[in-house]
Amino acid sequence: MKTAFTRSQLLIGSTAAVAILGATATLALKRPSSSSPSFFSRNLLSTRPTTSVMATSSLSNDSSTPPQQPQTKEDEVKTARLWDRFAEGYSKSPIKDPDSYETKLKLTQKYFRADTTRVLEFACGTGGTAIRHAPHVKSITAIDISPQMIAIAKENKAQAATTTDTSNLSFLCSGIDSLPETTEPYHVILGMSILHLLPNKKDVLAKVHRNLVPGGYFISSTICLGDNGGTLLKWILPVVSWTGLIPKVSIFTKQELRQSIEESGFDIEEEFHPGNDKAVFLVAKKK
Repeated sequence: MKTAFTRSQLLIGSTAAVAILGATATLALKRPSSSSPSFFSRNLLSTRPTTSVMATSSLSNDSSTPPQQPQTKEDEVKTARLWDRFAEGYSKSPIKDPDSYETKLKLTQKYFRADTTRVLEFACGTGGTAIRHAPHVKSITAIDISPQMIAIAKENKAQAATTTDTSNLSFLCSGIDSLPETTEPYHVILGMSILHLLPNKKDVLAKVHRNLVPGGYFISSTICLGDNGGTLLKWILPVVSWTGLIPKVSIFTKQELRQSIEESGFDIEEEFHPGNDKAVFLVAKKK
């Protein structure tokens, strides 16, 4: 999954290539989260840091990647610092495709019951999606590895509390790797705009599976670069990520994404894909 670039190899690129990298990074890294998704924030880079496994320095090909090790505390600190830099701009950036975002909210809420559903969202960013879902569930815990993201999320929660009951919503600063296994499994776990940013996606999916009740749901939204321009990005993004400006991004197709989820013990029950250049929204039920 990793592509190694030496310092000398990076210098081979021309000034024009650098310009392309910058433009691509800006477009590619906007993620569509709730309150402020930008592709860079986490949509290429899309709800970006939610988990601890986000900031490594190269782009990978999902089908050829060797097993990845869980992220260390040092890895998490580096990832948190990376996303802290984007938090302020991320919180102010508009949702790129508001119609699709609203559709995803409604599709997700079909699986909620206000009196019983316990929800976990990892890589929650600045909390917009969790805040929107709070009135529809019994409780929701939203985590992100970035302290700045969580700080803004808490501010957003306080502002929303003037019109919406958010007392059942808790924001915690944590990566998915560091989050303790729960003794009370969740009914629904959300991973929005994050799976393509995980170097150990297989391990994270296994953890999601363990922490769901039997028949629980994992709901995700993921950009699949293998279906739209992944060949060029496969060479461009590793160079940018080497600089530490962006996290590692994995390239895979929608079919490969579905397969990885199914192999982790889920049946995919619903798909919403508004276009090849859009994120794939999947509802997967634990077997």
